[in-house]
Amino acid sequence: MSSAITPVIITPNLRLRAFTADDFAACQRLWAGEQVAEARRLNAEQVWSKLLRHLGHWQLMGYGYWALEVRSSGQFIGSVGLAYNRRDLPAHYADLVEAGWTLLPEAQGKGYATEAARAVLAWADQQLQAGLFCIIDPDNLRSQALAKKLGFHFAEVAAYGHKAVWLYRRGEYRQPD
Repeated sequence: MSSAITPVIITPNLRLRAFTADDFAACQRLWAGEQVAEARRLNAEQVWSKLLRHLGHWQLMGYGYWALEVRSSGQFIGSVGLAYNRRDLPAHYADLVEAGWTLLPEAQGKGYATEAARAVLAWADQQLQAGLFCIIDPDNLRSQALAKKLGFHFAEVAAYGHKAVWLYRRGEYRQPD
């Protein structure tokens, strides 16, 4: 896949749209704030690089991340999407697509993450037919609960960077021998 344009997805409460350079300030708040595990918080340069990755992912892979807006106000509240990050994880994750979500604190607890992620997973089921996984910090109970609600199942603990992370798989999965 290549050179895809980010499709707009409309849900009852949200608009999922392409990121733009105008999202930089909101993304700084999103990816450097308390809602992100301390070890994963980003500085301004890293936020800019991540924003560029989100945009470029659509061009190279034909899928990627969406910016989330509340439909009634147009307020930016986070990101949700799919990526092929080539992470240093066990080999049996090499061909899987990673799902992820991050919401600003004021948007949490309102069902927005569930609504957005369900829309993205429905899009993925139609467009990608790919195996999906997600990486969740062991202390992030909200993301663990959301992953389970979305049909992900705990698969294993893996070392990533300098810490242990929990890996969840969606759909049929058998632990490798």
